Amino acid sequence: YNGAGDQSVINPNGDIPKYYTLILSGSGTKTIAQPGDIEIINDFKVSNTAIANCLHNLTVGGSIIIDNGATLQTNSNSFFIKGDIVFNGLSDAGSTSRVEMIGSQNQTISGNSTPYFYTIEIDNANNVSLLTNVAVMNELILTNGNLQVQNTTLGINGTISGTTNIEVTPYSSLS
Repeated sequence: YNGAGDQSVINPNGDIPKYYTLILSGSGTKTIAQPGDIEIINDFKVSNTAIANCLHNLTVGGSIIIDNGATLQTNSNSFFIKGDIVFNGLSDAGSTSRVEMIGSQNQTISGNSTPYFYTIEIDNANNVSLLTNVAVMNELILTNGNLQVQNTTLGINGTISGTTNIEVTPYSSLS
């Protein structure tokens, strides 16, 4: 989906809302309005000045990549991420959206922009590393594996719950 202007992202496989890789580029709002949850087997990328407007839950088997100038609108949905998150654009965390880091290898959140999460859950026995500043607007849930705050800032405007740890370095910042 790389056209200028608004586009509706349609189901490519009939009854099964599944993509191998989904790239939204160009300009305008690209609305993912499939009935039911969507699965992306590999990567989900938003580039140029496109706005990805997600109206359903999304499972991403690879990474989410938001390029400079692009925007991800999560609305009130859940995102289940098995790869990394790379934020160089904007994030518009919905008022009840949830991101769950559920990979089986160490996952990273990186980029040049600060991603804003309403609720984020760490559920990865091999840990999640923050390589960029991150803001959590509601809740950080530590279910399985640690959240490793590298030389960055983790901002929390809500609660922290769970049974695992937040690991910091001498150059980490918590606010």
